[in-house]
Amino acid sequence: MAGYEVGLATGNLAPNFEFSSYDGRRLRLSDFRGRPVYLNFWATWCDPCKQEMPAIQQVLNRYQPDHLAVIAINDGEEAATAEKFINKLKLNFTAYAFDPDQDIVKRYRLEGMPTSIFIDAEGLITRVIPGQISLNVMDSSVRDAIIGAGKVESRP
Repeated sequence: MAGYEVGLATGNLAPNFEFSSYDGRRLRLSDFRGRPVYLNFWATWCDPCKQEMPAIQQVLNRYQPDHLAVIAINDGEEAATAEKFINKLKLNFTAYAFDPDQDIVKRYRLEGMPTSIFIDAEGLITRVIPGQISLNVMDSSVRDAIIGAGKVESRP
């Protein structure tokens, strides 16, 4: 998008990336433009990731009428390992990105798991939160992504 700086701060255009989902599709973050997006970086060895994923599913279910997309990005594990974990938790997110070489993780300069990044329908970052977050924080972060970065920044 012209006029916005690509970066990792609130108000920046989220860096685009391409990924494989476990159903074999090749997708890009930009394919979800026009929808608020919740990026969640996780790994099967991460206990806080396991604890927050059911809440992410609740948020996705709640905000489906607003066309929320949840993209879960696995950090450096084989697709079979990650898929088994997802199936065990009975998660039904919008898309799952497998990042075995940590290309996306490196691009987003993550320092730990889990990390949540909220993006508005224009592709602008509205919030970045490292670490486990509560259902209430997820909920308010998704609402901000639905409102949009420009409107969140100008809100009193």
